[in-house]
Amino acid sequence: MKILVWAAAALVAAGFASVPAHAQGPRTERIPGGEVRLEWPELNGDPRLRQTLAIGPTRLAMQATDLGEFSLQANGRALLTGEEGFGGFAGVYPAQDRTFVLLTVESGGRVCPARFRILEMGQGGMAVSPAFGTCAPNPRATVTEDGRLRVQVAAWQRRAAQVVTFRDGAMREGR
Repeated sequence: MKILVWAAAALVAAGFASVPAHAQGPRTERIPGGEVRLEWPELNGDPRLRQTLAIGPTRLAMQATDLGEFSLQANGRALLTGEEGFGGFAGVYPAQDRTFVLLTVESGGRVCPARFRILEMGQGGMAVSPAFGTCAPNPRATVTEDGRLRVQVAAWQRRAAQVVTFRDGAMREGR
C-alpha cells in the first residue's frame, strides 16, 4: 500500500496526474479589483465550490449546490438562488458612489462558455442585472465618466458582439 501511495505522489509531482482542486485546500485567486477565496465544503457528502469576495464591510458568497445550480449571498442575505449552471466573480469596479461586481454565469460549457450578470452595490442597496452576453468569455469592463459599468462582450459563433451599461438597477444595450 505504501508503494501505491508513493507512486501516486510521484505521478502528481511529475505532472502526470493532478490532485483535485478540493483536495488542495482553500486558495485565493486574483481578479480585476479584488481577490476571491475558493473553498470546497462538503454538501451531501460531496465537495462543492464556495467563492467569497470581501468589498469593504460586505462579504459576497457564491455557492455551488448539488443540483448543478448556484446561489449568491451578501452578508448572508440571498441575492440569487437556484441559478442554473456555474457562477463566479470576474471583477470589481469601483465607481463614484457605488461598486460594481461582474459575475460570470453558465461558464464552463463548450457551446456557451460564459454569460454575465452585474451586481451593483450602492447606498440605495443592491441590484443584480439580468444575464447577458454572447457566450464569449473574457469581457472588457470599464466604468464610464457618468458612473455606469460598461461591459463589452466579443462576437461568438453566429452571435454579434454586445455592449451593455448598468447603473441604478437598469441595464441598457448599445454604446
